[in-house]
Amino acid sequence: MPRKESSRWTEPVVLMPFITAVIASSITPIVWAFPPINAPSEVKTIPTNITKSEDRFAVGSPLITQVSVSIARGSDSPSNSKFYVPSILNISRGDTVIWKNEDTTLHTTTSGSPGGSNLGTEFDSDYIAAGETFQHTFNKAGIFDYFCTLHPFMTGEIKVSLIQSQ
Repeated sequence: MPRKESSRWTEPVVLMPFITAVIASSITPIVWAFPPINAPSEVKTIPTNITKSEDRFAVGSPLITQVSVSIARGSDSPSNSKFYVPSILNISRGDTVIWKNEDTTLHTTTSGSPGGSNLGTEFDSDYIAAGETFQHTFNKAGIFDYFCTLHPFMTGEIKVSLIQSQ
């Protein structure tokens, strides 16, 4: 059982299956969720104002979800079987998507469609080098197409629902 000191938990606390929280006043608490294979990674950040009430965690604001999209190795080739993984992603308003370039060449993540007129109006990563990341928080609902301006055959889609993560 975790110890409670000054209204803060000082040891890891299991919140639900496969999710563990580390809560301490000296670090920013984070919950790591271990997703199934081939699913996007998810990280839930917990505000530091956590208290325990009636065996439930009460927080001052909703959890913020960060979801990862991988830019697959070999994405610069049109014959590659995968480009953005996952290529279609369903999230909630307020969630943050983090794209990581796992390829060996430069890529971009730019809202819109190749040949469209509203390129980069929602988000535009500029160049993402190998091993680097770009992130964007989606604050409005809708369907957001995106692509790589250097390799326009690379496309993806983010579907943002009205319900904010909790």
